[in-house]
Amino acid sequence: MSAATSPLSSCPRNRQQAMLPDDYDVATLRVLGRATKQAAQSRRLLVLAAIYDGASRGEAARLAGTDRQIIWDWVVRFNAEGPDGLREHHGGRIASA
Repeated sequence: MSAATSPLSSCPRNRQQAMLPDDYDVATLRVLGRATKQAAQSRRLLVLAAIYDGASRGEAARLAGTDRQIIWDWVVRFNAEGPDGLREHHGGRIASA
C-alpha cells in the first residue's frame, strides 16, 4: 500500500503525530543520546537524529534493527513526552528480595 493510500496518511492527526517537532535538531539529539545512561534511550535518540538529518523512516528502521512501526511509536512517544518518552517503560513490578 502506498503512502498516498495508507489509512495513516489520510488522517491529519496521524500525519501530525508522525512529524518530529522543531524544538530539537540533529546535534541536540546526538548530545542527549550520548549523555543518557540507558542504552535503549540512546539508540532511539540517535535514530531520531538520523531522521532529523534526512533519513527516511525505513532507513531509520534499518539502522535500529527494527521495523517502521516501532519507529512510528518512538516518534509518537517523543512528540508526547520529549526525550523522556524514549526511556525504557517496564510495566512489571520490581521483585522483592
